[in-house]
Amino acid sequence: MMNSLSKSLIFYLLTLISASALAQEYGSFTDERDGTTYKTVEIGQETWMAENIKYINSEITCGVDTKHGASMKNHGCLYSFTDAQRVCPIGWHLPTKVEFDRLLINVGEGREGSNNLRDVSWQAAPNGSGFSAKAAGSYSSGGYFGFGSSAYFWSATECDNEGINAYAMVLREEKVSSKSCHSQITDALAVRCVKDSGNTPKAHLFTDERDGSTYKTVKIAGKTWMAENIKYLAPGIDYKAASKPDEYGYLYNWEDAQKVCPSGWHLPTKMDFDRLLTHVGKGVKGADNLRHKNFENGKNLSGFGALPAGSCAKGRCAFFDTEAYFWSSTERGKNQAFGLYIDLGKTAENSGKKASYLSVRCIQNGENEEKELAAIAAIKAQETNKRYLVSSIAVGAAAGGAGVISGAILLSLAASYAKKTLDGQDKLAGIHQGKAATGQLMTQRETADLARKGQALEVSSYVAFGVAGAAVVTAVALGIKYNKGKKVIKNTQVTVAPAVNDQMAQITIGGRF
Repeated sequence: MMNSLSKSLIFYLLTLISASALAQEYGSFTDERDGTTYKTVEIGQETWMAENIKYINSEITCGVDTKHGASMKNHGCLYSFTDAQRVCPIGWHLPTKVEFDRLLINVGEGREGSNNLRDVSWQAAPNGSGFSAKAAGSYSSGGYFGFGSSAYFWSATECDNEGINAYAMVLREEKVSSKSCHSQITDALAVRCVKDSGNTPKAHLFTDERDGSTYKTVKIAGKTWMAENIKYLAPGIDYKAASKPDEYGYLYNWEDAQKVCPSGWHLPTKMDFDRLLTHVGKGVKGADNLRHKNFENGKNLSGFGALPAGSCAKGRCAFFDTEAYFWSSTERGKNQAFGLYIDLGKTAENSGKKASYLSVRCIQNGENEEKELAAIAAIKAQETNKRYLVSSIAVGAAAGGAGVISGAILLSLAASYAKKTLDGQDKLAGIHQGKAATGQLMTQRETADLARKGQALEVSSYVAFGVAGAAVVTAVALGIKYNKGKKVIKNTQVTVAPAVNDQMAQITIGGRF
């Protein structure tokens, strides 16, 4: 009967044979966003990055368990689910659960699959597939876990209807599985990108129930965009027809642009366009990646498919077939709003007068989009709230202080006149005891005048104190509004935390965020 050592040796030899059958040569890919070069490997029908991605920008947060020995260079970054959908470069995407399932069909499951996926630096695994997984661990509920003994990789597939959990491939020394649905979207896991099957991401279709129009849609950096300009018309909506309305859609002023996206979609914010350009690039490169092939032979690697519908302003339409302009929902002052501009040589954000007519691309609402819109609302509420606070201080300090001071002065004067009145009354009493009647009458008039002035000043002082009291009450009311606003903003920020990475920003245990 075989002993355990013999069984282990035979298993290891079988794994080596399996690994040699799977062994692949490495390619390479350079991410033009930051110049980082990644090893790539073909496994089955897919091309995978053979390294964890480590892309960061001002909006994307990178977690690294430096406390236990991880480094961004060797282990890449750990990302929230929201960021994981945005970090793969153009031409690559976050794998779906189906793609991880296919990966395991090719490399095996259980210990065999683990041996074929793990890098040689992880317990001297054969790494037969070339996937080269490193034990970067994960982050969850305030701490890092599993560095040196496990690896977790996000899939793009959510596994419930509440947007709380998503599937992940979990790899340990003894096994590997793509069926894990325990990772919350606020956790931080590693990301492996898989190459798009073609040059342009696959487009899906959406039918607008309002008029039956069908639009292509495409997912770019985790966001679902319409890949065509909208062409919705209804009573009360002002529009201009582009040179080819069936192909280019219609042009709308800013007010009506906010009404034409169907239910479940919205006019992009400036933030949405910022993220789009972060992913596809700016300048000539970004223009090339966004332009449809019929727009000066654009590469359209993003699938956005921009077409040159031009614009209209002051009764004049121009730039058909040479430029594309798209509205955002973000205002720039009272009469202008931000938008996106694309021509042959560049792509950039710009702003235009709200009365101008531009194209509209709708972006799908999702849990993250709705939270980001809520975050924008929270920021606006915070700005309003600051005004309440300033008004509270100003009214309380200025009007209240002035009222108290003026009331005190008036009351002091009233007291002075009251004293003079008393003095006059004493004088009058002395005259009555033996002095001339003329002097008595004069003193009576003076005393009565002093009494009237004193009473008037006393009343004025009460009015001043009343003004001061009203100012204090107003200041308190504004202060209450400020405190209520603070609570609303705090609650909103808690709600949008996964979208704006508040939780990730607070992660400091042994890592850099």
